[in-house]
Amino acid sequence: MTTVDVIVPVFNGEKYIERCIKSVLCNKSQDIEVKLTVVDDGSTDRTSDIVTQVQDGSIQLLKQENLGVAAARNHGLDKTNGDYVVFLDADDWLADNGIEALARSI
Repeated sequence: MTTVDVIVPVFNGEKYIERCIKSVLCNKSQDIEVKLTVVDDGSTDRTSDIVTQVQDGSIQLLKQENLGVAAARNHGLDKTNGDYVVFLDADDWLADNGIEALARSI
């Protein structure tokens, strides 16, 4: 089975993070394991609360002081071990079967 880690760095993304997370969670398939890591880069809004509410047990939430998007991505990379890594911004979302299409094209 192929494992794909999706890393979402976020700072004050309460307006978008739920849609982003749900789009990743909809990308599960029999052949591909999708692991989602959200790195909260010191948000001062409800971002972490929303991630916790949407939590279905498959989301890893990491928190750090505000160090910037590159540091948040690196923090997420330190905690992953999949075959592939996808970075997704908090205000973006994936199409249905987007991860599967990417994995098959590789």
